[in-house]
Amino acid sequence: MTAKNIIERKTGSKTDYLIAIGLTIFFLIIYLTWQTRLYNLDALITSWRISTSSWYENFYPHHLFYIPLMTAFHSLLSSLFKTEYPIYSIQIINSVLGSITIGIAYIFATKFLKQRWSSLFVALIMGFSFTFWHWSTDADPYIPVNLILIVALYNLYNWSKKSSISFVLNAIIFSVAILIHQMALVLILPAVVIIYIKSDNRQHFINLTLLFLGFALIPVLVAYFLVSELVYSDSSLGSSLKFFFFHGSNRLNWIFLREGFPKFLPAYIYHGILGHYNLFIFSAGSGRYEIFEPYAVPIYEDSVFFRFILPCIIMIGSLYILIRTTIENLRNPDLSKVFLLSWILPLFIFLLLWNPGYSFHRIFYLFPFTIILFITLESYTTRQKNNKRNYIAPILGILIGSLFFYNAFTAIIPQSNSIDDYNTAIELTDILHEGDLLIATGEEEYLTRMVRCFSSCERMLEGDYPKAVPALGSISNLNIDNLNETGMPELFEHIFITNELLSKWKENNKITISFRIADDLVKRKIELDFSNWEIIKPESHAYIVEIKKSTAHPLN
Repeated sequence: MTAKNIIERKTGSKTDYLIAIGLTIFFLIIYLTWQTRLYNLDALITSWRISTSSWYENFYPHHLFYIPLMTAFHSLLSSLFKTEYPIYSIQIINSVLGSITIGIAYIFATKFLKQRWSSLFVALIMGFSFTFWHWSTDADPYIPVNLILIVALYNLYNWSKKSSISFVLNAIIFSVAILIHQMALVLILPAVVIIYIKSDNRQHFINLTLLFLGFALIPVLVAYFLVSELVYSDSSLGSSLKFFFFHGSNRLNWIFLREGFPKFLPAYIYHGILGHYNLFIFSAGSGRYEIFEPYAVPIYEDSVFFRFILPCIIMIGSLYILIRTTIENLRNPDLSKVFLLSWILPLFIFLLLWNPGYSFHRIFYLFPFTIILFITLESYTTRQKNNKRNYIAPILGILIGSLFFYNAFTAIIPQSNSIDDYNTAIELTDILHEGDLLIATGEEEYLTRMVRCFSSCERMLEGDYPKAVPALGSISNLNIDNLNETGMPELFEHIFITNELLSKWKENNKITISFRIADDLVKRKIELDFSNWEIIKPESHAYIVEIKKSTAHPLN
């Protein structure tokens, strides 16, 4: 067991660092220019919680320190640049961190690839991939945790056994990543593989692994223990562990527990790994249905082959070649390739079990997967004659340019324009404020989340809406018994309904409302009778009207 089995590669030169800085500045300009307005639901929730809650009330179990950290960053940016809403501050932070990630990814790529142009193309493909580009302009924790993980694995990969302090610091960096998002736990395996590569013998490996796991996990457990005491006023070990496993213990998140293993494993693997959005290319619709469902659209329609099947063949094919060559050279393997496989395969396995279809999960293996593509490409080009090699870089340049224009003009730029829901939410900030209530139909769930993000009002949805039950969170001490047509005027300063819901109430005064309180997972229902309510200022806005209790002018 020795580090000599690693193929030695040059350390980053001055030119490499200048290229990395240039890439960082270039992508920072790109990401800041086109900030998305089609926000992820979690981003809207995070921004709302920052606006309405104290920092110590925002320790969410799955990403414990993320919201408190974003609260601090928003306070800083709002004081320096007058950013009005937390979601804008988080978008700026993600754009900065995303561009830095691309620069570091370039330097890291030089450790695996022989040609500088290969490392440059890795960085460009990462930066222009739809998955990374979009989340660098949204307001979620996936970019910060990826930056921290890449930094930790890069430092560990370059670690010299003479420096025990840097080894411990890298373990602590890992603990920070876990506290920002628990997905980082899956990537402890590649860290252990690096430790194996660097170790002199088995006992040395065991000692280093235990040291690393201690400094990576003990701070995490201590943090959950302290926050459990703060949130639940219960410092018992059982309460802390329940808080730690809060998200993972929900069986609805584990697709195989919720639905059982699907009948068609190929479709499931495709959906779990590539999902609704391809890793590199934007798609307006899901290729899964067009390929696998019995009512499939013909395969040539909507460019399904080029957007889904071909990338899948290239990615899985490259992975197969890497695994095969590693197995064929077991006696003297390139352990750097083993490290890349240890980075990817645990994530693949996890995503086959976890709730699939979200592109942000795939950010975690974007870098090593792109490296594997170019290791395969370099292996191919070394077997070609010089006149054929000369065509490789120009062809790749054309493909990367096409990747940029396709993703930019089919997804990124349209999403950065003021979409209808965003425009409506901004308009309603002059009417809706914290302490108000907006009641809408279940179909208007996304819009009401966006409205709440920018106005900090409460919201409730009509009907049994299974996808996302709204949470009344900023008034967590809400008396449920007062959630009726008699007590609601005392709970809220103003009560508004959407015109869509108004038309339903005119047909039937009694409407069922679904809701839950704060982070309570129990869905609750109430039936409201608004037969003795009236409309105030019906002309105030085209989307909502204010209502109040009255017997003079009933709602219908």
